[in-house]
Amino acid sequence: ALEPGEQGKVDETGDISSQRVYEFVPIALAAREPKLVYNELLDVIICDAPSCGDCETESTGCQRIMAISQTEGGSPTTPADVVFSLDGGLTWFSDDIDTLDVAVNPSGIACVGSYVVVIANSAGEEMHIALISEFDGVTDPAFIQQTTGYVAGRGPNDIWSLGSTAYICADFGYIYKTTDPAAGVTVIDAGAATVAILHAIHMLSEEFGVTVGQDGAIVRIQSDLAALMGVTPVGIGEDLQAVWVKSESEWFVGSDAGGFYFTLNGGATWTAITLPGAAPSAITGIEMSSDSVMYVSATVDGKGEIFVSIDGGKSFIRAPRNQANAMPGNDRINAIAACIHDVDFVVGVGLADDATDGFIVIGSD
Repeated sequence: ALEPGEQGKVDETGDISSQRVYEFVPIALAAREPKLVYNELLDVIICDAPSCGDCETESTGCQRIMAISQTEGGSPTTPADVVFSLDGGLTWFSDDIDTLDVAVNPSGIACVGSYVVVIANSAGEEMHIALISEFDGVTDPAFIQQTTGYVAGRGPNDIWSLGSTAYICADFGYIYKTTDPAAGVTVIDAGAATVAILHAIHMLSEEFGVTVGQDGAIVRIQSDLAALMGVTPVGIGEDLQAVWVKSESEWFVGSDAGGFYFTLNGGATWTAITLPGAAPSAITGIEMSSDSVMYVSATVDGKGEIFVSIDGGKSFIRAPRNQANAMPGNDRINAIAACIHDVDFVVGVGLADDATDGFIVIGSD
């Protein structure tokens, strides 16, 4: 028998299983300001996979970063650029998207199969493709303009790649799909679900995804069939411009007015998320590098910020380490990309605090 204050010895054993084990370390933020970034950056991706170097260039899986810039404007001028790094953001290169009209801004970038795909919402409703292998810092990538499958006036706004297949959301509710960028796109929904302008798309798989847009429109994509959700967390006049699908039932969305929401029941009901500090005026990006680690970019008090969650979106801190005014100076962050191969790595791009140049920030341990 135990006397008062004594503790008994407990000997228990049990099995623990996991799919993925990693350590999350509070990240530090550093601005990258290559002299070649003269214009605002609009979108960014990490287009990479781990490699030991025997068959391909050695990489952690987070080395190849690719962003698109706004066109320079003025006359004479040059087209928008793909700005890219091959070493995780230490050094940068830039190549013109030379098949893109000098007056047109690209709207999204993705790696699909062996191609870099840049979409543009213009009079041509188009995408511009070049081989990933040509982005080596030496070769001038040979872009090809592809318009096959696009419908006039239904231009593309965002693209999400699953590797060999990509989905594209567009104006007036159009949704496109491509399995071979060199052959163009096919329409999977011709505005039947909604005629709203769709701003952002995220696909969990080829079987399930969500696209969001104008006036709070939320469209579920299931086996290439689109359906407008009857419940939205925002009203007329507020656009959803960021989305992440964690599972078929759990989704996150962000608006151009700073609203940030999640659903646990496939869009039947929504709950607001409050980020720490001052209320954001816009949510510009949502990315997850694991089921637990989420990054959110937002505009707060006229400056781009990145927030981090390590509990799957239940709570957030401001990066880095919840410190105020630690983010390098910028006017806004337009897009972020997290790396699934390193939960402690994120990159953001946008507009520098001179209101002219592009802005790049790297978060890492």
